[in-house]
Amino acid sequence: MMKDKEKTKKKLIEQDTDITGYKKTKGREREYISEMKFLADTAMEFVEFPLEKDIFQYIGEKIQEIIGNAIVYVNEFDKKKDGFVVRYLEGFGNNFKKVLSTVGKDPTKMVYKIGGTEISGRKSIVSVKEGKAILLSGKLTKWPEGFTEMSSRYISKSVSQIVKKLFNLNEVYMIGLSRKGEILGEVVILLRGQNKIKNPEFIEIFIKQAAIALQRKNAEEALHQSQQEFISIFRDNPEAIVYVDEKGDILDINLRFSELFGYSLKEIKGKNINSGIIHPPDKIEEGKGLDNKTLSKGYVNFETIRKKKDGTLFPVSISGSPVIVNGQSRGIIGMILDITKRKKMKSSSRKVLRNCKRLWKIVSLLFHW
Repeated sequence: MMKDKEKTKKKLIEQDTDITGYKKTKGREREYISEMKFLADTAMEFVEFPLEKDIFQYIGEKIQEIIGNAIVYVNEFDKKKDGFVVRYLEGFGNNFKKVLSTVGKDPTKMVYKIGGTEISGRKSIVSVKEGKAILLSGKLTKWPEGFTEMSSRYISKSVSQIVKKLFNLNEVYMIGLSRKGEILGEVVILLRGQNKIKNPEFIEIFIKQAAIALQRKNAEEALHQSQQEFISIFRDNPEAIVYVDEKGDILDINLRFSELFGYSLKEIKGKNINSGIIHPPDKIEEGKGLDNKTLSKGYVNFETIRKKKDGTLFPVSISGSPVIVNGQSRGIIGMILDITKRKKMKSSSRKVLRNCKRLWKIVSLLFHW
């Protein structure tokens, strides 16, 4: 088991550290070794990245470590807002309050769009189509006309010039956090002073492995959320629910199931649902058939009789749905409703109806007499 885990980890590290075409050039052997170590270390950290840790902050800190004197944005693409929201912003230092007072708005709370129109009404130099192409390319791209042009859709050019001078901003670069045609985020680098990017390819490889890790983390978070929602619905449901595997062995039950049948999870976990624990003897084969039908055809609903722990028989309505994982049926979720009251009401209604009919016959006889 441990060997398999190590193999999986190795495979992920190799995937996250794709350095195809990354060549060592003369005169920079030392830098090359340092960069290779950086990429190997970050790949390992990405593979083992905890779900609760902020991956955007990690990416930002590592970019800051590579670049040095710069302001770095790491933004996440928000599908609902159809734009980027800031997840990491560093480099302003103690002068961030000056930014707020100069700009008149908080840059960390703004939504940044791809392309669009400037405040002046003039279209951005980079169109939406061109912006998406840049973000999907995986290349570190120098933004035309720098900070003034990039910020012109959010602040006036006069304010932009003040900020540029205040922080001695130089060239501006952007690279997308994208994977398999999906834009996940972006990294924007505002170089300060005479600072230059020495090795764009090094940054591109790091961003590539960051995008792989981000997409994987997003998938894990979505799965975790779905699992939590499932657990909540399962546990808190007011009706009795049982979860069995494809063989019919009980994996879990909710509180209402325990109340209805009298069994605790400890008592019946691992036992087969069709072994007679909740079935009268003449309903066991029916239960097996119901499970087979659910696994092969999907949702079923059925009224029948079931048995409590104390032997009491009572009418139920059973709904079953298959649990599908990777296109395969892996079990069944069964919901069981006690319909005793409904049956009694029907029986009572039928009795009233019969009495009414008798009364009507008597009245009819009396009337004709």
